[in-house]
Amino acid sequence: MGDVIIVAGVSSSGKSSFIQEELIARRGLPETSVKFAWELDHSAAPQSVEGCVVHYNLLRQLDRNPELRSICFAQQPILTQILSSGKPIEAHLIFAPDDEILRRIAVRKHVEPKFRGTNSGYPSDKIRANFLKVDQKRLLIEFGEMFERAGALVAVWISTNGKFIASDLQSLRSGGL
Repeated sequence: MGDVIIVAGVSSSGKSSFIQEELIARRGLPETSVKFAWELDHSAAPQSVEGCVVHYNLLRQLDRNPELRSICFAQQPILTQILSSGKPIEAHLIFAPDDEILRRIAVRKHVEPKFRGTNSGYPSDKIRANFLKVDQKRLLIEFGEMFERAGALVAVWISTNGKFIASDLQSLRSGGL
């Protein structure tokens, strides 16, 4: 696998579940190919994104700096690296209804237990506050269009009731979700 796959959504949208169920279980991608954007950003030496499944939290800029007034994806080094990799790119955008996201945030206890087995506490109050500052659909559209302009295959997945239902950017744009 030389492609770059990015799975993006807000915290608790279902990114890890999508990766586990759709990319690892169904497509047979190795779990070792999953890299969190923060891991790639904070490594001592630049890491190649080739062959990676990049787990990207759309609110990561707010998580680092809650005082930000807007999120600028173009200023994210990992996204620049992916977009300029010259490799085929798949961008999977995970959307869940706002009330579902808020419910998931309220009950979640750990940060990324599916892939890193961490027991670090999930900062629900901080994540909820950051989520309430943004328009999830607008962020997904902006992110998806950035990848679309770069020639990436962009897919939208609705995460609800433990399932992933295929959709597209046009449905997000038209308010159909």
